[in-house]
Amino acid sequence: MKWLFAIWRMRQVPTVRELPGLYLRAVVFGVLTGPLFSLLAAGSGAFSLPGMLAATFAGAVFSVSFFTACGIGNLLVRRATEGQPTAIRGTASIGFNAVAAPLAFTAAAGAVSSVLQVEFPWLWRTIVIEVIAGIVLSVVIGSFLKLKEQVERAQAEVREKEISTARAQAMALQAQINPHFFFNTLNTISALIDSDPGTAQKMIGLMAGMFRYTFGASTSTSVTLEEEVGFVRDYLAIEQARFGSRLRVDFPAELPRAVMIPGLVLQPLVENAVQHGIAELIDGGTVRLAIAKEELSWRITVHNSADPGSIPDPAMLFKPGHALDNVRKRLRLYTGEAEPLRFAAGSDWVELSFPANSAAKVTN
Repeated sequence: MKWLFAIWRMRQVPTVRELPGLYLRAVVFGVLTGPLFSLLAAGSGAFSLPGMLAATFAGAVFSVSFFTACGIGNLLVRRATEGQPTAIRGTASIGFNAVAAPLAFTAAAGAVSSVLQVEFPWLWRTIVIEVIAGIVLSVVIGSFLKLKEQVERAQAEVREKEISTARAQAMALQAQINPHFFFNTLNTISALIDSDPGTAQKMIGLMAGMFRYTFGASTSTSVTLEEEVGFVRDYLAIEQARFGSRLRVDFPAELPRAVMIPGLVLQPLVENAVQHGIAELIDGGTVRLAIAKEELSWRITVHNSADPGSIPDPAMLFKPGHALDNVRKRLRLYTGEAEPLRFAAGSDWVELSFPANSAAKVTN
């Protein structure tokens, strides 16, 4: 069956060598379908040897005629209009078929009637009506295709403007992180200058590397999780110089590869855990990074110890202009989720988590 119906699913104009085989298939197709259509049209009255032979012959003639005019003809029209706008190609295809189909029918009907001495009533009137209807239909559908193409082009332009606007917003929000972060880091280093100049000097070296990272992260839409975690480790090394044994860190031994996140979204969460969690505990606590595989993505969680009497109100975490509100806005642009930054708390712990993608899925 695949061999038989392949003639109606061709995508390229056949070569001269291919034509004999294709026409053989067209004849076989007509021989098989002609009697079937005859039985459907005339019922059991057509079930006679002369009638079946006539139907077989008529089917073969009509199949060859339509294969030539509409099958090969459409491929030629498609090749001639290749590269043209959709509206032009659609109009040309419909207009061609409006003329080709009646011509194929006329040629086949003429051949059948001359051989079998059969008349087709209202033949020419039917052909004229088909041609007129086909021309009108081609104009209407061509106009529709042209309008559809214009609408799609306008929609694409609007989407491009929305993407450009969102990207600019994301870059602006990302740039706001840098002054906030470096202001706090400089305060930490300045506190070490008198008490531990050697450590302060080491911290300045770390800060220089961190500055290079923030410059690169601010000019790209996403970074790998490994890059961001490396940046956070350097930040925590500076904070551990300040807090000493009061700040404990627990990170996964291995990180999944090719997980992408917006640059500088993990560090503000870790900084929040240190400044508003660990700093308020006399004995300090632990900042823990966890990465869990979800159905279609990953979830990154920053968990920290907290004073049972000062568990924050989630509404207070996302005040306009604060770092966490900034992170939430950027994650919204990146993921498309309404609430990508989730808050959870227990009696003596707090955690914030957000989704990450196995490949860069950037909506901004």
